[in-house]
Amino acid sequence: MLFLKYPNIDIDFNKKKIAGFDLDYTLIKPKSGKKFPVDSNDWMWLFPEVKDTLIKIAKNDTHIITIFTNQLGLATGKTTIDELKEKYKQIQESLNIQLVFLVSDKDDIFRKPRVGLWEFLKDKGVEMNLSYYVGDAAGRIKDNSYKKDHSDSDRKFAFNIGINFYSPEVFFLSNMDKEKEREWQYQGYLLDYDNKQKLKYEKIKQTLKLNTDKQNIILITGLPGSGKTYLSKKLEDKYNYEYLSKDKYNGISSKLLIKKLEKIISDKKSVIIEGLMYTNEQREQYLDIAKDYNKYIIVVKTDMDLAYHLNTFRFLNNNGKLIPKVVYHTYNKYFEEPNIANYDKTFEYHPKVNKEINKYFLF
Repeated sequence: MLFLKYPNIDIDFNKKKIAGFDLDYTLIKPKSGKKFPVDSNDWMWLFPEVKDTLIKIAKNDTHIITIFTNQLGLATGKTTIDELKEKYKQIQESLNIQLVFLVSDKDDIFRKPRVGLWEFLKDKGVEMNLSYYVGDAAGRIKDNSYKKDHSDSDRKFAFNIGINFYSPEVFFLSNMDKEKEREWQYQGYLLDYDNKQKLKYEKIKQTLKLNTDKQNIILITGLPGSGKTYLSKKLEDKYNYEYLSKDKYNGISSKLLIKKLEKIISDKKSVIIEGLMYTNEQREQYLDIAKDYNKYIIVVKTDMDLAYHLNTFRFLNNNGKLIPKVVYHTYNKYFEEPNIANYDKTFEYHPKVNKEINKYFLF
């Protein structure tokens, strides 16, 4: 992340309130009329009222004007630090007031709606009471007069922090009545999500009812971040089975995983195989090798947005990679319910999620 001040002088944040703003389409927009600016000079105030309002806030001297902005283009090469600094300098010179810019430059804990940028300020002693945040990514839905907002990340950012949120129209235009008429909703994972689904198969409890007359093979299928690896390792420890997954071997191919399975089968050991395996064809390539085994499958039932939330949490805590959303959509699109005739038993698993993990919106 970047911490920039214009002018670059010492600022005492202790016990100061924050007037927080998103930048693009909250304070400014491209004067070229294009969706994205073509260079550092391509900007103008979103509304004529923006400039006077910011100057008034600065003169009151009760809040530090702080701009929180996601700039992933720095990581992808679409823009440069020098270009951003030049634009920020121009904005400050137009206002002639103190401005602070907190810039998220990659997909990490500092990217809104995650709270890393705010935590940076909290460490400097700022007061939450009467601090607020203004942004255009407000989750407003389409109506007769307006398009749907591109995101709800600004509203989620304010929610995560616990401060008041305003849209630019409300804050700068006092357009309160009109904005009240606009409906909005959080997109993606909801904090009050309740993973209650109609059971299709027997729900896993503390133990599995497994036959012991011969070796067992257990397939576990589910979305990334759904809890299937956690479950696999619990079962591995409980039953002392071999455990296979592509991730365990740094993403090896199905062909190499099958070779490892063949060795386990030749040693007459029971085995757990965990992975996406969203089609019956993918699963049956493993079952065909274990023809003489008892065969079980566990379908991990986790909502897509919850699974992506959990994967993001894992990624932010340096415990895995961030899986692209396209993988989740592919799984849901092509998922096939197990062919029950191929298994001695079919189970489903509904993971319980720690409330602390559910505390914040992560995307």
